[in-house]
Amino acid sequence: MSTSNEPNPPDRPPHNQPPHDQPRQDQGSSQGYGQPAASGYGQSGDQGYGQSGDQGYGDSVSSGHGGAPASPKNGLGTTALVLGIIGLLLAFIPVIGILGALLGIVGVILGFMARGKVKRGEATNGGVALAGIILSVLAILITIVYVVLLGAIFSQVEDCATLPQGEQQACIEDQLNS
Repeated sequence: MSTSNEPNPPDRPPHNQPPHDQPRQDQGSSQGYGQPAASGYGQSGDQGYGQSGDQGYGDSVSSGHGGAPASPKNGLGTTALVLGIIGLLLAFIPVIGILGALLGIVGVILGFMARGKVKRGEATNGGVALAGIILSVLAILITIVYVVLLGAIFSQVEDCATLPQGEQQACIEDQLNS
């Protein structure tokens, strides 16, 4: 058994040094770990990024290293979520709250389409699609409640619109207090 204090036998190179007939890693060899020797730029045998034989980071499936499989995409679910969020925010703004309901309707439709893709196995983000559906439905409901409340308030005070300006304020206060 050899210890670190013993000298190397004559047929072995010193520790951490390649044999005499092989160049050292830092002396002109530009190949990386497990990579074929690189040829000059533009020479035959030079392959571009992503070509077959390229051992780059993204080539884990063909090199047998096991990386994560490509997950199915579901842009519909993400779109439903974004529309639900925007619709919910717009639902609270007085004049443009109707846009919140319209975005909510589109968000519900896209959310259910996305859930269908998840059930067919074409996508994996069913939770995002469900969140989009829920937020979109909330945007629709809040807009409906808002419109009904404003309609009720305006129907109570519409009789006051025909009165002269000075009497309108008193009429509105009487209508809302009763």
